[in-house]
Amino acid sequence: QPTVATSEGTYRVILKNDLGETESTPCVLTVLEPVKLTKASPTSDVVDLKVGEPFEISFDVGGKEAPKVQLTKDGKEVKFTSVEGTRHVYSIPEVKPEHQGVYKLTAKNKLSTEETNVALNVT
Repeated sequence: QPTVATSEGTYRVILKNDLGETESTPCVLTVLEPVKLTKASPTSDVVDLKVGEPFEISFDVGGKEAPKVQLTKDGKEVKFTSVEGTRHVYSIPEVKPEHQGVYKLTAKNKLSTEETNVALNVT
C-alpha cells in the first residue's frame, strides 16, 4: 500500500554498462489520500433550537488532493461563515423559522466523497 511518506517523490531509471550510463526522464509519483471528514459540532445529527438561539456547525475536512467542500441547506448551496485551514464553520447567531432544514456537507476529491447531515428544527 503506497503512502505519502514512503512512496511519493520523483523516480528515474539509471542504466549503466562498461561504455557509460544513461538516465530516464523523471517520473513524479503523487499518492492521493481519501477525504477525511470529521464533524466537530454539533455532536448530534438532529438539533432542536428555539427562535433566537445560536446555531453552529463545524467540520474538519482534509485529504490529498485537497477536497472540494460544499454546504447545502435543503439542496441549495450556502456559504460558510469561516474557513481556516481544514476547519469549515457555518454559524447563525439567532435562528429564525426559515433556518430550519437539513444542512448537508459534501467533501470530494479524486479518490473519494464523504457526506454528513445535520437537521435543524426551530420552534
